[in-house]
Amino acid sequence: MIESGSKGSFVNLGQISSLVGQQWIRKKRLVRVLLGDRVLTWYSPYDSSLQGQGFVNSSYSQRLNPIEYFFYYQRGRQGLFNTRVNTSDAGYI
Repeated sequence: MIESGSKGSFVNLGQISSLVGQQWIRKKRLVRVLLGDRVLTWYSPYDSSLQGQGFVNSSYSQRLNPIEYFFYYQRGRQGLFNTRVNTSDAGYI
């Protein structure tokens, strides 16, 4: 299906079979705004691990853990917001 161009991409295939990867919001890593320079309170203060910066190490077939799902959900929510804003702009002159 990928090679025929009908559905999906090689990136999607990699996310299903290997790992989802770094989550980006507005072309940047997740912002560390909490006390201790961290994204979520789950991580130790000043944690510099990839997972502590929004990297999803699981694949869709392996199931995401709750923290990885939260990172993925943030990205999806931003995408919905962008779609909503851009749709409203298209209707006005």
